[in-house]
Amino acid sequence: MGVDIHSHLLPGIDDGSADETESLRLIGGLARLGYRKLILTPHIYQDFYDNTNDSIRESFRIFKKQTAAAGVDIELAPAAEYFLDAYFMGLVNTRDVLTFGDRFVLVEMSLMQRPAFLEDIVFRIVTKGCKPVLAHPERYLYLQEDYGLFGKLKDAGLLFQLNLMSLHPSGKKGILKAARWLVEQGMVDFAGTDLHRASQLAVLEQTIQTPHFRMLFERNHLRNHTLL
Repeated sequence: MGVDIHSHLLPGIDDGSADETESLRLIGGLARLGYRKLILTPHIYQDFYDNTNDSIRESFRIFKKQTAAAGVDIELAPAAEYFLDAYFMGLVNTRDVLTFGDRFVLVEMSLMQRPAFLEDIVFRIVTKGCKPVLAHPERYLYLQEDYGLFGKLKDAGLLFQLNLMSLHPSGKKGILKAARWLVEQGMVDFAGTDLHRASQLAVLEQTIQTPHFRMLFERNHLRNHTLL
């Protein structure tokens, strides 16, 4: 794959890595798995995480100095995982969004309740020149209950980023079933680790041995490698 587009490795700013030491350990683990570039995507969700585009840029600047001092030989880039809310749409309207690649932007939404007028929201994002990538579509309960919604959201302009660890056989049944279905249907555009902590590295290593991980490359047109 070469590139991970979803991780929480900037230390101490959301529910991911707690400090520099853990971040360096996580990056080392991903490097051993063959990743050559990591796009760091801390949460921007005003009700829970006091992050902004500027604060993420500053945290990234500091962390880049730390990784350079530690001799880290892997490309890093800043972005964000934005919650679909009024704050994010304000950023979209002013075109002040942390994107990656060809104006891709990683977004998430409520796991429990489908946002009203979701297709219209996607349309507004696209008309502002961004390409929205939905983080972990397999995790949303209302999508698990109606697989037909996946196609409707794709038609509206959403790209899908699958969490690799959702393919681990020990995961929740609804998530595992939806993840496998998306892979089988060829609906995955990006794969991401969504890595938060060191304990997840072993799960990730086991996941890449599964048949559906291999199927990702056989049935889907993944775009991760285009970001190198």
